[in-house]
Amino acid sequence: MQIPEKHISFSRLELVTQCPVKYRHRYVLNSQPRTDPSSPVALGSIVHKTLELTYRELKSEGYSGLLLHRKGVFLKHLKSAIQEGNHPQEW
Repeated sequence: MQIPEKHISFSRLELVTQCPVKYRHRYVLNSQPRTDPSSPVALGSIVHKTLELTYRELKSEGYSGLLLHRKGVFLKHLKSAIQEGNHPQEW
């Protein structure tokens, strides 16, 4: 297994000694583990992405009112975040 020379952190060294296959996938192949679509992590990612995109759009418009009055913007970004993946299929 090839270990990159540029930067080796303690967590990388620990991972390569615990599970060389996991190290290879994460740092050599740059693949990400699959997230259970119904997990709190997936739901949290969707919520955070939705709020971030909604905030950016409303800020760029100079809007400073309640989100309730602009729920269409929120719902548009929620749909977009769900379509990006990591969501329960029944959504």
